[in-house]
Amino acid sequence: MIKLSVDDYCQKCNHFKAYVTEPDLIETGFGELMHYGDFIIECKHKEICSDLIKNMMEEKQNGF
Repeated sequence: MIKLSVDDYCQKCNHFKAYVTEPDLIETGFGELMHYGDFIIECKHKEICSDLIKNMMEEKQNGF
């Protein structure tokens, strides 16, 4: 299955870079390899943006 993991603030971001996490490959009882799990599509920069938003919210609460 394919899952899209994108926050609302990413929708119109000019710096969005798709990053795909592939599921693990497992060997079946018949000797074939298959993916087990989900393909997850997210932004390469998601942690940076998440930290920026967190810091801006903290500054807003502190009155900066």
